[in-house]
Amino acid sequence: MRLSEASDRYLATGTQEGYSPHTILAYRLQHQILIRDLGDVELALVTLDVGANANCHHFG
Repeated sequence: MRLSEASDRYLATGTQEGYSPHTILAYRLQHQILIRDLGDVELALVTLDVGANANCHHFG
């Protein structure tokens, strides 16, 4: 499963569970940034180190 598919499924579940539309929008934006930075790679290739390195230039 690719990151985009995992994101779509997660956001759909959140919507069904009653998450605020604002929360879904914020999560979608964060997912898009992650996918932009990492590429739409297989979910199995994403580790904590990979995610942290992708986000460090946004926050540090």
